Amino acid sequence: MQHCYNCVLISGAFLLIILYFLHRSLCHLQRQTVLFILSQSVSFISFSYLVALVRTSHVMLKRRGRRRH
Repeated sequence: MQHCYNCVLISGAFLLIILYFLHRSLCHLQRQTVLFILSQSVSFISFSYLVALVRTSHVMLKRRGRRRH
């Protein structure tokens, strides 16, 4: 009976170790995913800002050109 109890303890400890490493791996993966999404969002916002700036500048230049003629 003692032998079975030791096997249960060993397999339980082994399961806890596996779960711990799975948890750490998933946390790392989640962190990498969040960082990737944030970096892509910043790139998209920066690009959108540049597009808006170019459009505004284009409109302002067209208006100045019309006033001079």
